[in-house]
Amino acid sequence: MSFIVICQEHTTEELDAWKLVRVHEDFRVIALGLPVPRYQGNPLDPPLRSRFQARNVSPIPFKVFVLHIFVCNYLVL
Repeated sequence: MSFIVICQEHTTEELDAWKLVRVHEDFRVIALGLPVPRYQGNPLDPPLRSRFQARNVSPIPFKVFVLHIFVCNYLVL
């Protein structure tokens, strides 16, 4: 449902109570974590949540990281 439709169906007071504001059409959401919180709060609605892309970034062991930095710096020199 678009913001325009919501504005036509609800009052300004309702929008203010819901803390809804219009954003630019190129607005992007960047989140760290899950779109559905385990903690207290409001989850994202399913249509918005379906637009997220997930990527699992595993930590790199420290020794591998140091070796990578060393090799990259050595190759540049």
